Amino acid sequence: MEGLYFLELLRKLRSSYENHLFEYSDHQCRWSVVVREHFNRLGIYHLYGVYIVRARKDGEILYIGKAGTLTQKGDFKGQDLVRRLTNIRGKVRANMWFSDLCRKFGPIEIEYFILSKREAPALVEAMLLQGYFNESGHLPRENKSF
Repeated sequence: MEGLYFLELLRKLRSSYENHLFEYSDHQCRWSVVVREHFNRLGIYHLYGVYIVRARKDGEILYIGKAGTLTQKGDFKGQDLVRRLTNIRGKVRANMWFSDLCRKFGPIEIEYFILSKREAPALVEAMLLQGYFNESGHLPRENKSF
């Protein structure tokens, strides 16, 4: 269950950063196609940030993640939002991972926040995970560790 601190963090993110939401509702549809079509439609490429995966039916947060790892020199490694969302998760391909989520929980929503090049996605992800943990006593069900 989300509490006020977590909701306040979300409110601040929504008011401070460009953010978007898209849905994945057909587990038989290739996840990577849905992601690429969404970002192509918006013309958003090579951007970094954080994302939240929710079950649409009840709003349960299933996963909180980041796209963008900073190098020592302040450059981003290759995983922008599109690449991170379509990349392997552990040993499972993203198409299968998201398809399984959709099959298990019904349609899912992915909300993401685009951060500036001067902000570390890992910090914002950590704040969201900590806020969630503080209020629920556990991580979102698909975040296996923190």
